[in-house]
Amino acid sequence: AVVSTQSTGNTKKCPINGGWGAFSPWSSCSADCGGGIQTRTRSCNNPAPAHGGSYCEGLASEKQCCNTNECPVDGGWSAYSAWSTCSAKCGGGKQTRTRSCNNPAPAHGGSNCEGSDSESQSCNTDECPSEYNLQIICDDVTTIFVDGEEKIVDGTGNWKEMAALKIPASASAIGIKCLNTGGAYGIMAQVNDENGEELFVTDSSWQCSNQAQDGWSAGGFSGGASWKPAAVTENQRDYVQDTGAWKGMSPNRKVIWTDNAAGTVYCRKDLPKSAVDGGWSAFSSWSSCSADCGGGTQTRTRSCNNPAPVHGGSVCDGSDSESQSCNTDECPSEYNLQIICDDVTTIFVDGEEKIVDGTGNWKEMAALKIPASASAIGIKCLNTGGAYGIMAQVNDENGEELFVTDSSWQCSNQAQDGWSAGGFSGGASWKPAAITEKQGAYLKDIKAWEGMSPNRKVIWTDSGADKTVYCRKDLKNKAVDGGWSAFSSWSLCSADCGGGTKTRTRSCNNPAPAHGGSVCEGSDLESQTCNTMKCKKCWDCTNGEDLCVFWFRTCDGVDDCVDGSDETEELCADFTCRGTRTKCEDGLQCVRKKNLCDGEKDCKDGSDETAFSGC
Repeated sequence: AVVSTQSTGNTKKCPINGGWGAFSPWSSCSADCGGGIQTRTRSCNNPAPAHGGSYCEGLASEKQCCNTNECPVDGGWSAYSAWSTCSAKCGGGKQTRTRSCNNPAPAHGGSNCEGSDSESQSCNTDECPSEYNLQIICDDVTTIFVDGEEKIVDGTGNWKEMAALKIPASASAIGIKCLNTGGAYGIMAQVNDENGEELFVTDSSWQCSNQAQDGWSAGGFSGGASWKPAAVTENQRDYVQDTGAWKGMSPNRKVIWTDNAAGTVYCRKDLPKSAVDGGWSAFSSWSSCSADCGGGTQTRTRSCNNPAPVHGGSVCDGSDSESQSCNTDECPSEYNLQIICDDVTTIFVDGEEKIVDGTGNWKEMAALKIPASASAIGIKCLNTGGAYGIMAQVNDENGEELFVTDSSWQCSNQAQDGWSAGGFSGGASWKPAAITEKQGAYLKDIKAWEGMSPNRKVIWTDSGADKTVYCRKDLKNKAVDGGWSAFSSWSLCSADCGGGTKTRTRSCNNPAPAHGGSVCEGSDLESQTCNTMKCKKCWDCTNGEDLCVFWFRTCDGVDDCVDGSDETEELCADFTCRGTRTKCEDGLQCVRKKNLCDGEKDCKDGSDETAFSGC
């Protein structure tokens, strides 16, 4: 018989525990500045839990801070200030008002305010009078000054008569001296323009004192504590108005009243003047060119004195100098120098001895090629007896004569330190080389001289035996303007967070300025802000407590979170050290770069003091 069998095994499927998939990319930051949040997520699908398997442990999302830099604040203008006092009381003046870029002030890279921080306008544009009519009455003796010069002394006194004077509009100040010979006294004054209009003379427009000071009656006097605004009381006004000579004047045109018996009072007034704007003079002649070849610069100047600005008038617009290029022909690569001397010739170039020629007595000419870069030629001539002299000639590489007229050399019988080098200034004994006609005729008969141009002599002297003469000439080289080198690398940031500064430098040596060339424009240092993120939370502790950990304390080898979640191997293996920090060899700890190889172990694995860190 046939017997059949059937399996009775367990057909229940095994549970599959869930596993995390990779994180998604970080989301966009929730703010452009001032600190935002970005998140990323992962799914429990690698594999997904099945058949009763457990769900993935941990969080399905994480977040971090982003764009923690402060938001820029653009500057805004404040309201304008009040207008300033007009610079002239007639004839047209100016007044200004200002504002500040502080409403708000620019911050965190925000833009400055656009436009000017000041504006001006014309004021008091009425034409100034051509002259003023001044009337003065005083008890007892009146003396009138205009711009410090005495004009009238009127001794009729006792209010009997009024002194009158025409004052030119160009005047700066009026001064009045009143001498009282007894009893109460005072001064009354009135000023009218050429049309009879009353001007300028209220009580307070005058300053008065019982003490005279130097310059009190001239323009620009500032006075001292004893000088006070003129004033008059009501009862004194009543008394004055009953005075016969006073009745023809306006009752409000008094200056001072005082009841001191026997004495002198001094009163003064500055007269307003029309502002005069400055005007340029003609330019001066052009200066000498700064180089004989290769391109130099010459300048000319002018002055703001045609006319000069006065009484608040504006200064001249534009520059007081201008420059232009000159002698732009290319410099030769070298010069050919020829020297003949009686008796021993020594030639120096830039202070260095080049030739000593002792053939002497005009027998032979010394010759030398001088590089165009040279700054100075020096010649020493030793005479061993009889009269002596020096002749010199310089030609360029094409044979053209250059630079050597008599006066282009300085000569002396006294040597000084540095006399044969460039930039020597000399003293009283150094004078321009010169030669007389008689001496020139003698030199032309010398055989060796015949090959030189007759106008290329330097010096002749008829001093006695055993004398030495020294002659020198500065060569004008082409000016070389300075050029900047490349910037160095940026320095380390001065702060890890909250905003620090890093700098880099450059040098004016590419090329260095030479022969009067201009120095480099701009600064040799530049800086920029760095690590501007706020010193605040960038990682959350996972223990559920509201605890913040600064990013620079994350993975630094010290537990800041109670549960140590800021130092976990999982976190620190992927953590990027920021700013001035770098990772240890185990990849789990960040330490300061400046602590590497300093003899103290900062890494737990000690790798900051090993070959791993370059120690």
